Amino acid sequence: MGERYDIAIRSPVRKLFTYESDIPLLPGARVRLPFRSSEKVGIVWGRSRSDFPDLKKVKTLIDEQPLFDQSALRFYEQASLYYGLALGELLSASVPKRIREGGELASKVEKDFHPELVDLSESQRAVVEGIQSEQELQGHLLFGETGSGKTEVYLHLIQPILEKGGQVLFLVPEISLTPQLEERLSHRLGGSVSSFHSHLSEKKRWQSFSQAAQSASDVFLGARSALFLPYRNLKLIIVDEEHDLSYKQAERMLYHARDLALLRAKQLKIPIVLGSATPSLETYQLSQLGKIRRWDLSRFQKPESWTLEVIDLKKDLKAARGNFISPSLHEAICECLEKKEQGLLFLNRRGSASHRTCLNCGAIDSCRHCSTPMTLHYDTQKAICHLCDDHRPLSSSCSSCESLDFFFGGVGTKEIEEQIRDRFPDARVARLDRDVTRSKLALPKIIKDFSEGRIDLLVGTQMISKGIDIEKLSLVGVIFADQGWGVPDFRAMERSFQLLQQIIGRAGRRGQATRCLIQSLQPENPLFEFLTDGRTEDFLRQELKLREMAELPPFSKAILWTLTHRDPKFLEEAGTAFVQRISPVAKSLGIQLMGPVFAPIERIKRDYRMQVFAKTTRKPSLTTFLQAVLDDMERRPLNVKIRTERDPYYFQ
Repeated sequence: MGERYDIAIRSPVRKLFTYESDIPLLPGARVRLPFRSSEKVGIVWGRSRSDFPDLKKVKTLIDEQPLFDQSALRFYEQASLYYGLALGELLSASVPKRIREGGELASKVEKDFHPELVDLSESQRAVVEGIQSEQELQGHLLFGETGSGKTEVYLHLIQPILEKGGQVLFLVPEISLTPQLEERLSHRLGGSVSSFHSHLSEKKRWQSFSQAAQSASDVFLGARSALFLPYRNLKLIIVDEEHDLSYKQAERMLYHARDLALLRAKQLKIPIVLGSATPSLETYQLSQLGKIRRWDLSRFQKPESWTLEVIDLKKDLKAARGNFISPSLHEAICECLEKKEQGLLFLNRRGSASHRTCLNCGAIDSCRHCSTPMTLHYDTQKAICHLCDDHRPLSSSCSSCESLDFFFGGVGTKEIEEQIRDRFPDARVARLDRDVTRSKLALPKIIKDFSEGRIDLLVGTQMISKGIDIEKLSLVGVIFADQGWGVPDFRAMERSFQLLQQIIGRAGRRGQATRCLIQSLQPENPLFEFLTDGRTEDFLRQELKLREMAELPPFSKAILWTLTHRDPKFLEEAGTAFVQRISPVAKSLGIQLMGPVFAPIERIKRDYRMQVFAKTTRKPSLTTFLQAVLDDMERRPLNVKIRTERDPYYFQ
């Protein structure tokens, strides 16, 4: 009789699977084994204490040396426990198909390292030396204004690590930013960069995975999934724009990459640098409590002059007669074009109009499968749902009463682009949003054309808030700043402030005179005072006070359950049963429950949605509670889909 081993298999089931083996197996090695009626590749976790009879046997050992070391397995285990994720799914997050199917690693490539670094300013040098000499704390907040030279600090921290043969993980929030940043890092670090993200070819992912697993000295640049590579000699983690929402995985496996990066750095006892001009409240509070070290950087080149004007859209829209370019913004664009400079116009909604209402019967063009209005796209003559991608031809009459009279609510980037082209026919205008960047080549081309002066005015969504550094950019216009304020989310103001600060920070990075205009229906909102005066820290302190009074994160920990089913009556009954089952455990652990209630967006993709919210100020209690609930639901399922999100960021 052989030894028993627990093995992680790619599966939504949270438990490990127990097998018998006639030969000794090392934790972290891949094995081929029978699974139901097929064959799978699994990862050995360790020896099993299970006494289950008649176990299946491991067929073959694939790796003589483990693919994942003990520190990686420990990291995956803690991440799984905290977020309630299946270990097999978590392990597969970064594993290319070739490796998942039992294939070999790519050959290790040793790259030449010839760094080309520039001299640092006095404040930059102080930050680099301070981080390198820090003995007590692993975590560092690099609190630097936009254009303060954070990337140079990163490069000087990376250099000595690569010289000693170490590995560096460099996380960025958007996959779209990696090609430009990879080119810049490769140029400055002599080619020692490997990218890893979901949009790469399978071959490139396999090569980068293999580099990490074979201790190759490299900077591993990527989005969330790069966090799960099997690093053997990781010495530094950098999380750029740590506040960015893109670090929060919103589909399938729900986790926050920044928080898991902090966990991995803590386990390995290596430094982690969280960089931002507008830190998240979670990170800012950690620095206030002394749990991570804070370093400040001021802008490297101050603009000759910098003005920020908030325009009352209520008044200017009347004067503009429905055109969303107010007279004030129109004048600023004229001045920008006369000087042969460039402008950036931001609106966080793609498409033409957000919805259409019939003036005769009041019907709204709504999605057939979701409880939301369809967004109108005049260029393709379609009404599109941005939740489920359902679409239908855009008719000229109301589908309910055939009236031809409509009220058009909201505005999208496509409509703003058309208004700009109409008003400024000689200007070279382009648009940057998800609709025009569906091909991999579209985004780099638009950024390159803008950088090289072939575009005068660029209209876009939040994609334009990241990675744009244009020498002649002297104007930033925010078309409608109020978007996102009315959503049922306690982070709404924090997100708006961060986004607006990032947008206006695109201009004046090279020291030229800069003008920023923000159009709003609520110009009296205190948020604008903080922006105008550059009082980022005062805003953060105020938001922290409000959160503390309400016992909201970061002063508490939370779980959001979303239950879905086609039948709303059945769903209500299941939601009530769910709360009744988890209430005794919640009460014993001091956890507050709210719900069940129908979600703000009640229906998506034909499924009705209910939510249950749990919060507590005791972090360990919430982990115990989460595991108890998940175990109970696996034993006695409710016949509805249940989505579990720890530390939720999306409440719609």
